[in-house]
Amino acid sequence: IGISDVYLQDTLAALRLRPRAFAIGLARSWFGYFKAGSDYDLLEESLSQIKAYNRVFDFVVYGKIPYSLTKISGLPIYSDRDQYVYVFLLIGLPFIFIFGLACGLGKLRCSENFSLEQRQALLFLCFNIAFVALVGNFIEVGENNRFRFITDPLSAVLLGVFLQQVFLPWFRRRYGRDKP
Repeated sequence: IGISDVYLQDTLAALRLRPRAFAIGLARSWFGYFKAGSDYDLLEESLSQIKAYNRVFDFVVYGKIPYSLTKISGLPIYSDRDQYVYVFLLIGLPFIFIFGLACGLGKLRCSENFSLEQRQALLFLCFNIAFVALVGNFIEVGENNRFRFITDPLSAVLLGVFLQQVFLPWFRRRYGRDKP
């Protein structure tokens, strides 16, 4: 407890004296969080066997695009390597999280399709995703994409709910059998 108290005091002093460094560290953490799990230097040798497959997977599933982040001072975690933005992770994960949260809170029309217990389950998924992301990104800078290993299955459930409740009904209305 004593060490924790000293660590807290040091953290608060660093925040007071260097708030920009704290903001850059948070930006780095979140940038790392929204990267593919395979985007890690120590995996390069292992990935060499499946390089083509991994490149296609990252592009199709994660929306990987090359983008030089070196122009943003202090942001890239590793400035000596190529940086990529994973568009589907960066936009898709927050989107389905917000969708799941709104659905769980009963704020969407499709929420009426769920019982109280099902909405509570959605809120439980969202709580766990948020907890892991927030705690992990506030205390770590570097391999933050590995935190998603725990929460990606929860996000996949939220994606399934979105597809079932929003996309599928829209698709059926647009291209369904009831169209002439």
